[in-house]
Amino acid sequence: MNEEKKKLEEVFGPHEVDVSAFSGTVQKRFAEATDRTNAADDYMLFIDDMERAMIGTAKNESGVTVAVYEQELGIKCKMDSYGPDWADTIGDYTEEQKADEGFMHSELYTMAYEDFSYNTLRSLPYQYEHAPIVFEAFHDDNERGDATRWDEPILGRGDSRFDDALLGTYENSDCQYVAVYDDGLLGDREADLLKELGDGPKPIFINHFTVDNERFETFRKEVSEETMEKLLYA
Repeated sequence: MNEEKKKLEEVFGPHEVDVSAFSGTVQKRFAEATDRTNAADDYMLFIDDMERAMIGTAKNESGVTVAVYEQELGIKCKMDSYGPDWADTIGDYTEEQKADEGFMHSELYTMAYEDFSYNTLRSLPYQYEHAPIVFEAFHDDNERGDATRWDEPILGRGDSRFDDALLGTYENSDCQYVAVYDDGLLGDREADLLKELGDGPKPIFINHFTVDNERFETFRKEVSEETMEKLLYA
């Protein structure tokens, strides 16, 4: 029984993250994330198999610095984690279906989306104040000007002056969509944004990593899945 408990703790319990097999950029992100949480004399929880989807940190409502992930990037990480032979090892497909690239990609995405939604997102509340934040970037620049997300109002959003730093939305525990801004892109305008919002709901402020300074500058002009993917495959 003790042996079984030990194995469960090894799989599901807190453990060190090994990013040595990833690119230098990803390694630098994790090193900087660790430095930030060490500076606060605290610890940070990461999501397994989502290494390339972590693009920054943020302080949550409890004032704790947590890791920030982008949802579509997380799903893509899930897709990659199944391996190149996933159709043979996981699925049950005919040779005709396997030959249809569009169909197979759709199947893989759907499987990864459901896995991510059920096994990843649903587990985060159990991490309490150290739970990582998973936000959803806007799919195109047109969404940046929308006042709603999935027919729900976007809370904590400033006017168009701050749109070049607006990345997407975060669905909080009350199923409300909160604006997500990048702190580095806002620069010294953060105080002006908070002043405009007054006592209303506050946005999430992402603090991206220094290694990604140049990449994040592209978001001043364009927010899209393509630019997000450039961050993933760093």
